[in-house]
Amino acid sequence: MNVKPPPVKFLRVNAIFLSLLILFTTTTAQAASVTFRWDPSDPAPEGYRVFARKSDQVYNYNDPAWEGNAVTCTIDHLDDQTEYYFVARAFDGSQESGDSNEVHY
Repeated sequence: MNVKPPPVKFLRVNAIFLSLLILFTTTTAQAASVTFRWDPSDPAPEGYRVFARKSDQVYNYNDPAWEGNAVTCTIDHLDDQTEYYFVARAFDGSQESGDSNEVHY
């Protein structure tokens, strides 16, 4: 008897960050903020996670810079004059997509 495993549901991140908006602001404390906007995945996942890293670091996938179900987010308190890289992942339950295209600030 052939028993097939249940189908695996893959999450697809639809061109996250391709319609990226980076709105740079600097406060008096020399901290920067970036705002991202992306196209929603289809089918809609439970939510999204955005991860940030400095140029000399790796992503910590256990500690997202932002998590939610909106298709926009703002990440505050970034060090001014510092290079940052960002990726997003869609998630649904315990499943998580791979990284979106990486963007640089």
